[in-house]
Order: sequence, then C-alpha cells, then structure tokens
Amino acid sequence: MGVGNSIKNVWRGIRGKPSVELQEIIDTFKARGSYKCIEDCMDFLELNEKLKQLSGNK
Repeated sequence: MGVGNSIKNVWRGIRGKPSVELQEIIDTFKARGSYKCIEDCMDFLELNEKLKQLSGNK
C-alpha cells in the first residue's frame, strides 16, 4: 500500500490530482498487492504518453 501511495504522491507533485486511469491502476495495485503492478503502471503511463503524441500528430 505504501508504494501505491508513493506513486500517487509523486504524480500529484508533477501533475496535480491523479487521472482516473492512474487511480484505477493504483487501486489494482492495492488489490493485487504485487510489485509487478508497479511495472504495469510504468508501462501504462509510457503507452498513454505515446498515444497522446500520436493523436496530437493527426
């Protein structure tokens, strides 16, 4: 649970309130209680950023 909260606090420090998607990832992390979910979160954020870049290039 501490790591999930850390992710949320870092995100808030950078971007303000976490997005709904990030909140869902944090909730999943808490439910699974696994460090694998941290990697999933990082992957999701990377993919989300790439999708935003692609959609901006239309």
